[in-house]
Amino acid sequence: MKVLDKKFTDRVFEVATVDMVAALGEVVADRVSGHRHYEEYLTEYLTTYSRWLKDLNAEDHKYLYDAAVATMRDPVPGANPAGFYVKAGLTRVPSVSENSVLMLTPPPFVHQTFEGATYTTLEPLLPVLVDRIERRDPNANPYEGLRAVAADALTAYGAWLEAHLEGDDRAHFIAWTMGKAAEVAFMKGTRTEAKTLLSPEK
Repeated sequence: MKVLDKKFTDRVFEVATVDMVAALGEVVADRVSGHRHYEEYLTEYLTTYSRWLKDLNAEDHKYLYDAAVATMRDPVPGANPAGFYVKAGLTRVPSVSENSVLMLTPPPFVHQTFEGATYTTLEPLLPVLVDRIERRDPNANPYEGLRAVAADALTAYGAWLEAHLEGDDRAHFIAWTMGKAAEVAFMKGTRTEAKTLLSPEK
């Protein structure tokens, strides 16, 4: 069994993309004028993200891995027991032209959401990777090469996005992602409303 086989990574990348877009839509909704404009923004956003993922270097990978581990150990913003602080803007800055539709949002927003989406994707993925490494080789130390496997996953994610965004199914991929993200956002909103209505303080 490969640790990063296609069936596994396809599912992981789909979920990661939908979660990212669900959060993104809530923020940029008031900055775009209609469905088509948002579709244009989202296509450019994901295209830029795919390039950014593929261009990350070893230091970027190390920071994102450490941020994922810190978030796992200490969900409250700040330092985990090892003293690692999650700070925004420490990885390479994505390339965004002045004429890009992404300028509807501040460039730091694009960079920081790329970082946040990436390490929050790694956070639940790392324990799964450990399990898959152990299943492949029970005698292996799963933590020895975990950072490298995580880096490979991020590079593969960038290539996966690029393939969907540059292929013939781009329109279908964007439409499918937007639809699934809307479902996720709706369910999150429903859960939040239910918690409010069922609160003992009511």
